[in-house]
Amino acid sequence: TVKPRPTATFALSGPASFCAGGSVNLTAPLISGYTYYWYKDSVNTGSGNVKLAKLAGNYFVVAKLNGCSDSSSSVAVSVNPLPIASISTTSPTTFCQGDSALLNALPTGQNYSYKWTNGIISSINQSSSFSAKIAGTYKVMVTDNIGCSSIYSISSVKIKINSLPVATITP
Repeated sequence: TVKPRPTATFALSGPASFCAGGSVNLTAPLISGYTYYWYKDSVNTGSGNVKLAKLAGNYFVVAKLNGCSDSSSSVAVSVNPLPIASISTTSPTTFCQGDSALLNALPTGQNYSYKWTNGIISSINQSSSFSAKIAGTYKVMVTDNIGCSSIYSISSVKIKINSLPVATITP
């Protein structure tokens, strides 16, 4: 008796490289009688026709049918780390109305973008420096050159603005 050999294949629902916290579905076709077993770095990670890949590694599937099996080619999944945002300043953080403080964000890099907030207003900027002219506690979010975004920085800079005195004259 010659049994048909299954064919192990699968498709990805998106890119095999994504930012930390992301994932990609690996989906084998639903074929009657097939049983699928998923492997990451040659370690069995479960069965079924769909595998959610959240971790970096080499994934492949083994298809079984009537005691026969076939292994697919592997796909390398990579997980890119999120930048860790921080904010600092060397400017005075208390100043008179009309002045400003220069805030600096880290990390920096070519094609990075920065989202600055003081809890009330937000500004998206291509520069790692920001001129704060409004009172508030400032934080920054950094998006790197491959599109991975940090959370808002744990560090912050509190800006306090003193009102200008009102000059009066009496005759």
